[in-house]
Amino acid sequence: MTGTDSRSQAFRPRARLMLTLGSELISSPTVALAELVKNSYDADASYVLIKLDDTAGPDAPSIIVLDDGVGMSMDAISRTWLEPATPNRRRSRKSPVGRRVLGEKGVGRFATAKLGQLLTIVSRQQDSADEVELSLDWRDFHDEDAYLDEIHILTGSRSARFFSPQGEGPLLWNKSLRYAGRPETSELNTVGPRSEQGTLVKITGLHSRWSVENVKEAQRSLSRLISPFADQKWRETASDFQIILDLPERLAEFSGPVGPPAELGSPHYRLEAKVNNSGHAEIEIWLRGKEGSTKFDTQLPSNGTSCGPFDFYLKVWERDRPSLTESGGGAATYREIREALDAASGISVYRDGFRVLPYGEPGNDWLGLDRRRINSPTRRLSNSQVIGQLLIDRDSNPALIDQTNREGLVSGPALSDLQSKVRQLITELETRRNLLRVDKKPKDPIGRLFERRELSELKEAVAARSDDSLLRLVEDAEEKIEARDTEIREVLARYQRLATLGQLIDQVVHEVGQPVSACRKAALAGIEIIEDWFNPPFGNPRPSHDETLERARTKFEKIRQQAGTINEVLNRFTPFGGRKRGRPHTIVLERAIREAVSILDGEIKKSKVQISLPESETSVTVDNTEIQEVVINLLSNSIYWVSRLPAGSPRKIDLTLHRPTGSELSLIVSDSGPGVPSEIRDQIFDPYFSNRDGGMGLGLTIAGEIVSDYYGGELVLEPAGPLGGATFRATLRRRVGE
Repeated sequence: MTGTDSRSQAFRPRARLMLTLGSELISSPTVALAELVKNSYDADASYVLIKLDDTAGPDAPSIIVLDDGVGMSMDAISRTWLEPATPNRRRSRKSPVGRRVLGEKGVGRFATAKLGQLLTIVSRQQDSADEVELSLDWRDFHDEDAYLDEIHILTGSRSARFFSPQGEGPLLWNKSLRYAGRPETSELNTVGPRSEQGTLVKITGLHSRWSVENVKEAQRSLSRLISPFADQKWRETASDFQIILDLPERLAEFSGPVGPPAELGSPHYRLEAKVNNSGHAEIEIWLRGKEGSTKFDTQLPSNGTSCGPFDFYLKVWERDRPSLTESGGGAATYREIREALDAASGISVYRDGFRVLPYGEPGNDWLGLDRRRINSPTRRLSNSQVIGQLLIDRDSNPALIDQTNREGLVSGPALSDLQSKVRQLITELETRRNLLRVDKKPKDPIGRLFERRELSELKEAVAARSDDSLLRLVEDAEEKIEARDTEIREVLARYQRLATLGQLIDQVVHEVGQPVSACRKAALAGIEIIEDWFNPPFGNPRPSHDETLERARTKFEKIRQQAGTINEVLNRFTPFGGRKRGRPHTIVLERAIREAVSILDGEIKKSKVQISLPESETSVTVDNTEIQEVVINLLSNSIYWVSRLPAGSPRKIDLTLHRPTGSELSLIVSDSGPGVPSEIRDQIFDPYFSNRDGGMGLGLTIAGEIVSDYYGGELVLEPAGPLGGATFRATLRRRVGE
């Protein structure tokens, strides 16, 4: 910029900016404590002591967070702690002992402002004879007239006093370790804390009094801060990190080392999965009442953007009283187990062994488990039934980025891909869980709903008695039954069409969305053309009459073309509405198949699936919509499973026709997908049974009912197919004769 008064200037923030940032970045006292504990973890601490003191005194109430980490020098205080958003941790992503650094955005200092008014920090490094001290009053930052650089923070250095052998630091550690005598603290390291080094963070003038509920929430949150599976992936780093609570007498029951509740050691079902970058999953499942485990591999769905590799651990409980009591093994009551499960349930995310909030918090349904359970409450799991740990790391999952406030991951394709993959893993467990709960009674064959209730024997018996009046009553009853039978068939047909249409709504929205957008843009452009003619832009001449008309005509033609596209799409879906069916008429079956395939054209292109269609011409007398419903349900099922194959794998679906006899016709749909696992082959035609994330479990049921009820045939899953995946054969035996 040039000019007579141009000059260079800089931002000069007001002091209250620090408090504004803190309130935005730290949402609650529990989150504040978690941030301070993360700082201790980054400092290579083995122990963290959180001491709450609400007794009378000049410094009470107060919270102390004491660790035995590497400590800070005066240079670190000046160049790191007093420099928010310092790049040090971005440049050095590993701690001296090899831990992946958790704090990269420098928000830990704001946590102290969330907890109280006065802050004191004392720190000592291992090889230093001195300790450093910092103190500040967050109330100074409330001054609306003060600038940030006008707030003075006291720092200094002195001979070790707090961290000296006879100092308050070792005394605090000795007092806190009295809890080691309790049975539940047997997990404490036997070496003990390094009491003459580390960092003390003391906050006084607390903003609120900590209640039992506050402490329960903090204990629950801290108990899940470190993954219980961390020692399997970060054995040398996170497994030696322990948190201890030292609370006043009124809260003494919550004092001691923080860890998962012992009552939840015996889940009814378990799943462990290791997923690589391409979505290939190695899965192991343990089922209630079954000896040993089941291991298998599968390919998880992908949206084209990989979230990266991850590990997933899931524990599941049935929540009825007998089941929960059984899982406790008599060591805990039903109420104790239920309360422990309520406090710990949910699926948490851990990055480098440390928890990412708010995933797994009460009310946080980040995977949509509770929403998907509404339609199938007995088949789907809810958040209240599960405890899950999802393990990622910054180096292997760079596309999963923390939000600025350190609570949650940034929404985008990578997070969506992660959610989709985890839901499918949960579906794998749900499927096998449901197999154990299936009623073992013999199943009615498909089509039993409309099995005719013949009255011929009753009519013959009445006729033999020559009772004309009773015979007429029986005949009237038979006519009413037939009429009701026809009516029910029509109602079911409508529901079948609507159910199929429900599965196609996304297709309608996708295919109509683009031309609607094009119409809108063309209409806006046309309006601008007309407005420019009536009111030319300032300084511009009025465009000619012919030029204006031609430009407007071009836009109207664009609208007409796009409206035609919309009409064409809607016409393809019209037969699946709720209108009454007409009489079957002669059609070319291959043409009906092509029309059905065209409805799924968008999904086929998106999934990059190669479709092979029959090239013959077979005339049959059938209902066009019924046949298309069968094709769409079978085809959409194959598209889903084929789309799960990793990039580069052949994605093929073949639709063929075969006439075994003159009065039979078979439609065969084969795909190159993963196939149907042997343990669920007998259940796939059951209503509401689905082995896919978000599946309603109606597609195969609808197709089977149509084939059986209207065409006297059957829908079967063949033992093998030409493409190596699943092969379904729909055989029609009515109205398809040559």
